[in-house]
Amino acid sequence: MLENSTYSVKWPKVIGNTKRYRASFGLKSFMEGEHLIVFKGKAFSHEDYIPRPVVVKSMRYFCGNKDDFEMYKLCNEQTRILAIHFNKLSATFSSKKMQSTFKLRFVVAAVTQIDTRSTLALGKKFKKDEYVAFEEKLEGKFTTFIDKRGETLDRNKCCLILEAFSHFSFVVSGENFVICGLKGVYREDKSDFILTNPTIHSREGKFGQKDKRDPGIRDVTKNHTCNKFCQMFMKKPSTFDNGTSEI
Repeated sequence: MLENSTYSVKWPKVIGNTKRYRASFGLKSFMEGEHLIVFKGKAFSHEDYIPRPVVVKSMRYFCGNKDDFEMYKLCNEQTRILAIHFNKLSATFSSKKMQSTFKLRFVVAAVTQIDTRSTLALGKKFKKDEYVAFEEKLEGKFTTFIDKRGETLDRNKCCLILEAFSHFSFVVSGENFVICGLKGVYREDKSDFILTNPTIHSREGKFGQKDKRDPGIRDVTKNHTCNKFCQMFMKKPSTFDNGTSEI
């Protein structure tokens, strides 16, 4: 056998969807991060005729357990909920304030276990019942727009909206956490971002191994420069504002 496969799991790619999917993926990774290793794969459901392209993510240096990937899923879900509120606010702004309405969407991850393993291994060798996560494969140029310290790495003007979103997360959480590590794909024709695997720094350190608590929050607030979108989304002053706002 030349592929790995997972057990089936409910994957609400569309909210309310109760279909169960299993994923299969090859032996060679196409991307490696600080903590994760990523494989191209396909997700299958008995109710779909055509498999869905996905990426399967595993822990890079050790056998992932349920807690590791439930935390990964939690970070995506927390950020996805905030993005929905952020998009609603964005839609209320008149065209006089914003030339176009940008939308943010964070992918939904499915957490499951390895069912069958390849008899060969190129790189990581999976263990029986090791936990992984799979999610939709993003089409387009994958980019880290803002890193885990809050530094903007892509100076495209559209990234101003992501800087505002990071600021927004800090304000609406009552300064209890801040979202950064924003990476994924920007689709210029649709003026939207599809994002994955965010970093959340929190006061309580409740968002996994990437959560650097107060030092992480301080790094982000130090590296943030308020732009013209920040005050549009803010309803109250914040210590995040470093006095450099354009409005």
